[in-house]
Amino acid sequence: MLTKAVVITDVPQVNFVPNQIVPIDIPLEGKIFEGRVILEGTISVTDAVAPNYGVGMQNSLPMHLITNIKLRANPADSSRYLGGVLVDCSAVGLLHEAALTRGEYMSELNNVYLVPAGGVQGQGGANGAAAIFNIYLAIPIFWRDENFRKNLKLAFNADPSAYKSLRLEITTQDIAHALPGNNSIVDYSGLKLRWQDERAIVSGDSYVTFLTEHNHYVPGVRSREVIKELPTDGAFLRWLIMTRINANTTQDLSDAILNKLTIDTPQKTIDLVANDLRQWMVDDNWLQARESLTGMYVIDFSDGLVDTLSQFAGDLSDNHCLFDVANPSGPGLDVVDIICRRIFAPANMDGAKS
Repeated sequence: MLTKAVVITDVPQVNFVPNQIVPIDIPLEGKIFEGRVILEGTISVTDAVAPNYGVGMQNSLPMHLITNIKLRANPADSSRYLGGVLVDCSAVGLLHEAALTRGEYMSELNNVYLVPAGGVQGQGGANGAAAIFNIYLAIPIFWRDENFRKNLKLAFNADPSAYKSLRLEITTQDIAHALPGNNSIVDYSGLKLRWQDERAIVSGDSYVTFLTEHNHYVPGVRSREVIKELPTDGAFLRWLIMTRINANTTQDLSDAILNKLTIDTPQKTIDLVANDLRQWMVDDNWLQARESLTGMYVIDFSDGLVDTLSQFAGDLSDNHCLFDVANPSGPGLDVVDIICRRIFAPANMDGAKS
């Protein structure tokens, strides 16, 4: 039962500090439908005397100033809810994962490139002149998901009876690390971080969602590769698989790695080549065909249902999930990056209203 209108909770800004872990405490109360880490403000970039723009990553945007976002939940005394690190993903990964809810990909609102294509230091920034970039980057985390029926059961329960504290840990980096070799002179003092979410006071339990990213560095050409980094507990809702070449440099999404995926479990059985996987992703409306689909594949384990899921994740043995992969960049230089969304029910779950 909804007892209070949906409200927007906004946590005050903190300073962006490069190459640090920046903490932000999230207030308790209600159920959170969607939250976002916001990177906003200005950054001043000046060319060095002998400019070196470094190795540009695919989408060389402000998203690369944040390398990882964790949400650490500390259960209340006698809580029935699991705690620990509930979210553990890269900023780039969260932006791609959010596209599965939005239906399209969105990065920095102003389309700012800190080092634009062609090696020109952006809008008057060349030849030693400082360029001032206005940045607004919202990195979303969706809990309530309209792809699922009875989706309020997926909202994050931030009630004090469930958790005594919630803390974001945002790992940052400077441009020299984001673009290896870059020697620009950068002033980050105008750049800030904050948290914002949409929540409501509503009765009932909800599932505990773990949203985690797992990187597997391909050791070579394999027809039956097992991704040992995947979790082995909980019930999967979906995977977003992203395949990247040149892991130490550009990290470009690529179709040259995944050939075929075989899954044989009580919950899901597929044996499909990469193009078939992508076609099902489009047909099931996870991403629109107009979007860039290169190197991206979605595996839906739920078909919109959450109440009938089995405890599937524990079935990932050598014979249950096999990746047929190529290795165009050489051993350890290509990556299969999987973002897993999985759920756990609190003990004696009573069910949130939907």
